[in-house]
Amino acid sequence: MVALFVQFCTKHSSLFIWCVGIALILSSVYIIAERIKMWAIVRAICILLGGIWCFSQGTAIQQIRHTSSERKAVCLNRGSWGNVYDEGKGLTIKGQYSYNIFASLIGAKSITSLEELKDNNELWLVTPTQPFTEKEKTEILNWVRNGGFLFVISDHTNLFGHADVLNDLLTPLSIRVQDDCILDSSGDGGTYFAYFNKFKGLTANSFQGVGVPWLLQNGYSERADYGGHSFFSDNQISDEENSSIYTIGTLVPHGYGAVVLFGDSTLFSNFALSRPSAQALLKLMLNLGKPIPWFSLSAASLFYMLILFVRTESKSIFGRCILVWILTCTAFAISVVSILPQLTGKDFHLNFPDNSIKVTGDWNLAEGNGSDYTTLFAACYNQSCGLPEWCGKMQGSNVIVFSNGNTIVAHDLSAPRSFDIPNATVRLQNLPSMKCRDFMDCLVSDSKFSSFWFDDGIGPFKELAYTQFWQRLSDKKTNAAFPILGKTHSSSGIFTLRGYSSINIDAKITPIEGLAPWVILGDWVIAQEVHKGVFLIRSQWQHPSWGQADAVLRLSKCPPPATPPILRPFL
Repeated sequence: MVALFVQFCTKHSSLFIWCVGIALILSSVYIIAERIKMWAIVRAICILLGGIWCFSQGTAIQQIRHTSSERKAVCLNRGSWGNVYDEGKGLTIKGQYSYNIFASLIGAKSITSLEELKDNNELWLVTPTQPFTEKEKTEILNWVRNGGFLFVISDHTNLFGHADVLNDLLTPLSIRVQDDCILDSSGDGGTYFAYFNKFKGLTANSFQGVGVPWLLQNGYSERADYGGHSFFSDNQISDEENSSIYTIGTLVPHGYGAVVLFGDSTLFSNFALSRPSAQALLKLMLNLGKPIPWFSLSAASLFYMLILFVRTESKSIFGRCILVWILTCTAFAISVVSILPQLTGKDFHLNFPDNSIKVTGDWNLAEGNGSDYTTLFAACYNQSCGLPEWCGKMQGSNVIVFSNGNTIVAHDLSAPRSFDIPNATVRLQNLPSMKCRDFMDCLVSDSKFSSFWFDDGIGPFKELAYTQFWQRLSDKKTNAAFPILGKTHSSSGIFTLRGYSSINIDAKITPIEGLAPWVILGDWVIAQEVHKGVFLIRSQWQHPSWGQADAVLRLSKCPPPATPPILRPFL
């Protein structure tokens, strides 16, 4: 039964075989004990050895050591992905996928070699893509065995080969980083569970092998697709995906130290650290995940069981009843050691910048696809107000309250609506329909319809609008004036919208003072003059009503067509 339980929970074949072997040994002991009429002694020894083994597999000692010791943390850079350097100030994929804010929050110094490891007791590895040498692997694991704490952060589908690097390092510990992606029934990142707490996740991988789980997810395991740039498959739930409860956070004791694993590095990147779930999970991870001490509690239970046995069999086995008191004290001590880490978890304070403001409120407004303020909170990592520090939760309140008294609520934003793909021939020929300030307010109010993935930047207007939004919330006065539009002129050219045939068009072009080569085409279509007379229109720079298509306008001397053309898709 134990073997089947282990196989079901961990899907680790070696553990299954190990448990079957133990079952055969215990069966043999039972048969021999019955034949030599010493069953009472054998039974007591088996219970005692079982209690000692369970206690040796527990994590309570490591948790108490970590809580009571002074933290000295370092981050080791191993590869171009998951670095802890500042990758620019703009809202771009390069800036948002840097981990420099994360390293600052946990108070970890960045190192590039293991020479400084001996002077520290915490080592953080974020999705390393550069393999370790045999000497480095031995050095790291010996450091953990002697009392160090290794924090490993991985991600979905073995992205850029980081899971291979980690598995090569962690093989001696019988733990494995899976090359999968755990999704919920909608194909989204899903919800993570720790005790009775819920956290909104992105897309984690799972772990298999020896370890004490501290974070779980009920979902589907999707395979990797190495033909795509992000290694995701189709993000669709089908018969190919396996439904189960997966371990996405686990703690592995090793000697006097331990290894803490978490399978969602995206939550700790710059843009996601403004999410309340990300901050809560980071604090939880700093406490070694605070897993339930199953092995230690099992050891205590076995020692209590042995007490009841010794009370009736002590004279025939040991001859001294003092053993009952020894076992009682041992069981009580193990019980205290097991429960103590759950009660005395250290309140690790993240090192937020001085200009950060404290926030409390409804977490659902700030995280999750389609939530009202997800994009605005994702954008705040490079704004002047600093990172919001979540200090409380008001579930279902539809309100977010800042420590300076400012409040935002769900209905502050525009009502849910859909946008039709614009008629480019009409829109490019019109003049800007609103003042610059009104357009900036429109970008903020409709940000819930914009993606928080800043792949290639969001353009000067969105960036300035998001900056001013956060400056108003943090009561910061800004001297940045709204851009001034220049004199509009008309030019003819060839307009190409992705997925449609090219057409001749007469477009209105409005320059922006001080922001060249950025211009406004027609009715608030943001464009950049990448070459003389060639204007690039990226969908991420626009108001959400533009749709998902990128476009190019090339000026020419050709006269505009006599009648407005109709865009026709390619056949």
